[in-house]
Amino acid sequence: MHIFRRDPRCPLCGSAKKEQEMLCVSCRQKINNFQQHNPLLAGDFLLYRVASYKDFRQVHLKFKYGGQTQLAKTMAMLMLQAYLGNIPDASQLPALITYVPSTGVRVGQRGYNTAELLAKWLGRYMDRPVRCLLKRKNSPKQTNLATTERRENIHGVFTVNQSIQKRCINFEKQRVLLVDDVFTSGATMTEAVCTLSACGYAHIVGICFLAKH
Repeated sequence: MHIFRRDPRCPLCGSAKKEQEMLCVSCRQKINNFQQHNPLLAGDFLLYRVASYKDFRQVHLKFKYGGQTQLAKTMAMLMLQAYLGNIPDASQLPALITYVPSTGVRVGQRGYNTAELLAKWLGRYMDRPVRCLLKRKNSPKQTNLATTERRENIHGVFTVNQSIQKRCINFEKQRVLLVDDVFTSGATMTEAVCTLSACGYAHIVGICFLAKH
């Protein structure tokens, strides 16, 4: 089964491309240039990123706020490539995939969680289970907050989903891939990693589609 149809247009920018290629030359070059700096050591965990936020901001807006959920399968494939292209061997593949949850209010407004969509496609590509290990309290949006304000705003908003955790106890000592759509200050993913670590998950690796650095 072919997941991607041959299309003369780049799914990210809409420019013309070769039908057999996933992306146009321009988008691929921007991504390749950015991935020379993978992975990023973000505090206590490694973070794999696909591209710069400034280069693909419009793609993110269409995906997150424009309802263009079909972008998830291309974005997740590029995330997979960024990860596989920067690990030494198959021993570094995750045993479990989870994601940064959104609040119930925002999921209700938007109709979907972008990180969850990406995680499910990654699970399909990697043939790995995807579980929602975290729950998130309602809190003010991170948008337009300074770095220190982001850290304060996100502190304590995550808790472990106990019902899911009970079924994932065997994964605590194995590699877990934590998915989000964008990494800006790092406050959100860092808080999620800390929450999972405190619950016993010892090997957490982050992955996102876009990053600001």
